[in-house]
Parts: sequence; C-alpha cells; structure tokens
Amino acid sequence: MSKIKQALTAEEWEEQCFSEQEDDALSTVVDLGNNILTVTPLVLLPEDEGAWRVGLGERQRIDIERKHSLAALALYGQSFGLSREDAQMLRDLAGRAFGVAHKVLLTDLADRIEALLPQPGPVSTG
Repeated sequence: MSKIKQALTAEEWEEQCFSEQEDDALSTVVDLGNNILTVTPLVLLPEDEGAWRVGLGERQRIDIERKHSLAALALYGQSFGLSREDAQMLRDLAGRAFGVAHKVLLTDLADRIEALLPQPGPVSTG
C-alpha cells in the first residue's frame, strides 16, 4: 500500500478549516463552515513611517452547493487523485464478483469515481 500523506489532520477535519504556509509564513486561511468556502489571504499592509504589518486580505466567499464540482477540480491532475483506470479496474472486479451486492457496490464506486473525472476526450486548457 502506498504511503500518501493525509489531506487534513483530525483537527482540520473537525474544524473544516486549514491554513497554508509559504516560506515558513502563514499565507492563506481556508474555511468550509456552513457550506460556504471562505479563502482569506494574509497580506502585508503599510503602516506609518514605512513600517508594514500582516493583515487579512479581502475574503473570497463561495457558496459550495456543488461540493462535488470543487472536489473534482481539486483532485484533477494530482498524483494521489483518481483515474479512469481506477474506475475500470472496479468495473472489471464487478464483472467477476460472485454476489449481486458486491457487483452493485463496485459499480457504484466506479460511477462515483468517474463523476469526479473530466469527460472523455480532449480537455481545453483555455
């Protein structure tokens, strides 16, 4: 089994919030409370006499009724993401499964994986 780092700590899962760091400094806070994704960048703000202080930048709030869309975009192209080959492997196993319940379970899992993948064919990069 591969050793893939957990996406969030237990505390981050409980709080549905995480912080991102760049160069040993906190740079972004991401909060998923009440189905609203809030991203708050930390910025340097000018003060009197040429001094600077760290402050909160403009918050970006996104209602995420379409969590699966956000998940699909976040997983796309990641080394730990899911692939069409993963879904096909599950479908192959479903074809060899002995019980109907196992076939349904494996096929359902393959369907859920494929729902997070780009549609087959060329993907436009803009």
